[in-house]
Amino acid sequence: MRTLAGLLVVLSLAACAAEDDELVFESDIIKGDDATPRPFGTWRRELGEGEAGFSLLVLKTDRTFHYSQELVRCEPGHCTDELSGRYRFASSHGRRYVVLYNDDTLWYSLEYRLAEDETTLAVDYAGDDFRDPTNFEKGDGWCDAVADCELQEIPNLECVGGHFVCTAQKTCDQACGGQP
Repeated sequence: MRTLAGLLVVLSLAACAAEDDELVFESDIIKGDDATPRPFGTWRRELGEGEAGFSLLVLKTDRTFHYSQELVRCEPGHCTDELSGRYRFASSHGRRYVVLYNDDTLWYSLEYRLAEDETTLAVDYAGDDFRDPTNFEKGDGWCDAVADCELQEIPNLECVGGHFVCTAQKTCDQACGGQP
């Protein structure tokens, strides 16, 4: 039931995405000559009671992603769908996309705009030229392992000998001294 409901949500969102053959994929350069701002990091949005949709999107510098989506039609306690995979940046007709893959299959392409201060990521699900975008806010780093923290361009550690830790709540934290 959960898988079918998640698939229905994904299919309804994917109908608004750019067609795969229209996308021009950008190079896999992470840093260097390419000055285009990239939305690396953890992006969160609060959902209202009973609201479905993406609530978490993590874009890591190694071109892997993790997302969490809330489902409406689900069994109680099983209303969160999560997926990890790889992504690529692309453009089409002057618009920027993050293209998510499930295994080697294009799963979804998100048109995005990154605010100048890089704290808000606007995503256009409806394909309506951002008349009603969904806004994600830059949030605390998400992690399943310490390596996830190291791949999100989280600001420098605050102390000498510091290291990242992945908390039980799956957020990146920093610790001073000692072993990671």
